[in-house]
Amino acid sequence: MNALPPPGPAPGDASDPFSVSEAEPQISLLPSGNEDDPFMIGDPFAAFGTGEESGSFAGPFQRSSPLPVVPDPSAACAARLQEQPQAHAVITSDVQIARPSRRFPWLRLLVISLAVVVVLGALLVSLVQATPSTLYHPSSMTTQPSFHHTTTRGSPGPSTVATGRPVPAPTPFDWVPQTLPVGWLADGLTVSDALDAERTAFTFTDREMSLDFRSVGSRTQHGGTFTASMFLLTAAAKARFAQNDVRMSTNALFDSVQQRHLVQTVFNTRPTLIAFAQQDQQQFALISVSFQLWQVQNGPQTGLTAGQEIDPTTHLPRLHTLVVVLLRVAPGTQGTNAPMGGTGWLVSNYGLDMTVSQVGIVLPA
Repeated sequence: MNALPPPGPAPGDASDPFSVSEAEPQISLLPSGNEDDPFMIGDPFAAFGTGEESGSFAGPFQRSSPLPVVPDPSAACAARLQEQPQAHAVITSDVQIARPSRRFPWLRLLVISLAVVVVLGALLVSLVQATPSTLYHPSSMTTQPSFHHTTTRGSPGPSTVATGRPVPAPTPFDWVPQTLPVGWLADGLTVSDALDAERTAFTFTDREMSLDFRSVGSRTQHGGTFTASMFLLTAAAKARFAQNDVRMSTNALFDSVQQRHLVQTVFNTRPTLIAFAQQDQQQFALISVSFQLWQVQNGPQTGLTAGQEIDPTTHLPRLHTLVVVLLRVAPGTQGTNAPMGGTGWLVSNYGLDMTVSQVGIVLPA
């Protein structure tokens, strides 16, 4: 392939029409000052430097030195950074040092500490309040009244004076008998029958020994809490109740309860199966029920007082025992409204604060 010809004659070549040699005269377009010769041919710069130049005849083209080479700004900055790396590092470190230092947050720490103390204090108080205490608090028993003690036989007994001693907390009690009386299993009775007998004696004791002056019937016809236990008695026991029990035989207890505005409640009741007997082909269970009495009264001489009955001899909370003799009745033979659901036991006899031999077994009529 042929090479392309050069784009034009080389500079200074005689064949270049645009090339001007320094030896050749140059054409000047400046007026020569001669009116007959408006144009002159010669060196246009010949007059400069001779003292003949004039501002009005300054040539349009003047010689000047070559323009200086301007370096690349970005390249110059990079070169300066390479030449002074330590100075740049010093500047950077100065900027970091000039940052303001942070103060220790004492106020925030104090607020958080106070909040933690408050939360821990609230938890401690809730735990103390949730801790179970004894059944009766000594500080709540500052005043104890003088109580009238009643029995199931004879006239009302002497009064007992309370001393304000605290009531001991009850210990856990299990109704399930550890041993069964002799002959119990042999006669076809089970542990469930023993528990039903204890439930019946427990219910009878609660109904028999609890009294409330607001529910006693009338003086001529006692009722309410005075007769609340009769539904558990056998037919023969109901007749003996009307003749012997102080709730029905006289008005002495009735008048005392009304005058003192007495409210007497049974608590801490514990029934225990202690014996089994057979007489005339009848089965009897003997239950010992221990309990305590809480009484409130508002008498004309004592005023309003409340507390547990206290034993005048020991000056301790008095513990009563009611021996209940139960007659076995075939379950399901007493109808739909049978006492205790017809589970098989009715009260034949009972005695307050008496031994088993004193109470005795009474055959049904």
